[in-house]
Amino acid sequence: MRRRRIVHAAFYRVASGAALAALGVFGMAAIGCAAQPQQPPVVVSQQTLKIKQSGEGILHLTARAPGCDWGKKGAESAVVTVTLDHTVRREVVLFDGDKAHTYDLLLGAVTAGTHHLKIAFRPDLSPVDAHTAIVDRVKMDVIVPDDARYGAISHLPLLYGRDDNAMSDTPLILTYESRNLGAGRRRFLYTVIFSNEDGGTGNDLGSLVARWGRSTDIELIYDVTVGANGKAESAVIQAAGHRILPFQGSYEGTHPLLRTSTTNNMVADTGKSRFLFGFAPLRETFPAREPREALMDDAPWSHRLAASEMQREGKWESVPDPNTIAASDIRNYLQVTYEARVSGGAKLAVQVRLKDGSVYLSSHGRESDAIGRSGQLRTTVELPPGIKGKDIAGIGFVRADSSAADASVAALQAFLLGRDFRPQTPLIRWFGPPLRVPPGAPIVIPGL
Repeated sequence: MRRRRIVHAAFYRVASGAALAALGVFGMAAIGCAAQPQQPPVVVSQQTLKIKQSGEGILHLTARAPGCDWGKKGAESAVVTVTLDHTVRREVVLFDGDKAHTYDLLLGAVTAGTHHLKIAFRPDLSPVDAHTAIVDRVKMDVIVPDDARYGAISHLPLLYGRDDNAMSDTPLILTYESRNLGAGRRRFLYTVIFSNEDGGTGNDLGSLVARWGRSTDIELIYDVTVGANGKAESAVIQAAGHRILPFQGSYEGTHPLLRTSTTNNMVADTGKSRFLFGFAPLRETFPAREPREALMDDAPWSHRLAASEMQREGKWESVPDPNTIAASDIRNYLQVTYEARVSGGAKLAVQVRLKDGSVYLSSHGRESDAIGRSGQLRTTVELPPGIKGKDIAGIGFVRADSSAADASVAALQAFLLGRDFRPQTPLIRWFGPPLRVPPGAPIVIPGL
């Protein structure tokens, strides 16, 4: 079995305020500036990194954006540019406001030796009311060639973002799936979670949370087959219209350069933008028997940020009503993960019955918003505000179609989000032999 090896570079805690001014090098960090296009970058941190071995560099940047809030129009974030040795460049959208958040970014191939790291606040890229950025800490990890993850990390895509990513549809999380093809060959599939999608299903938030269980956008962007020699043999991207096309673009080292090219976050292999993102993966593989949305549960701040964007953009109902398809605060929804097998046009909806006798459907009674996919899935059921787990009498499935097609379920887990958007203890965890869901009467999952 291959070893995992990570080489750590020295890390530094960065002073702020008067202490920064005393250091001289960081004297501009606490001053800030008006967020206007003509304002030049303001250096907020400079570091000398000593790297012991060559490999793929991953920077862990802990930073804050005072006065910013992803839910506040005009002050959604602050943007910083990270440069290594005056050549490698990455933009980071500090989307978590004044919270000290650690942003993990891929710098790419680095050699052993001494390197210069600079971080600058970019008023020209930031929303108008963003005035500064503060760096609390930086730490560099280097993943060396005999690390088991090196193959996947060395082919991570770099992404030119949309010019509005400082306030909309910003990429939050990257993950990958690794498949062993034998004879030393592997296939890596890279997926990004965006804070929302302004196009596609994102135009109808109620349908988005019914069909997918979230207001974020989760998209496969790059799929590559790598030979035993570590070189890419073939690669494809998910392009406009969800077309899978061969990658024919350029590289930074071994990292393909992609560009977000549509409002529903499809990608192209040509063109550039003012934002060049490099993300380190949140997780190496997708969780077993869980949908992609489970990655958000590992990073509960993603639920909060997605909700902030929906509220800021006026996509929530002002008065929540679970009897309408219009979306409300995501904390009003029961999150339901399940495993399904459907065929022949069968469509399933999750049904929740409260102890007062009222019944709510994930599809809000619309067949178009029921789910006709197989696999590990997530949906949501909107409930009246303030509902607790103790108020729920039963959870089950109902067919939204009247066909003779087959549909069955084999697992279910349901939970609510807390006030802080963190997933609460599941109300039910059920794994069993497949249960057929026939047209007509619903089935109730045991164990609540």
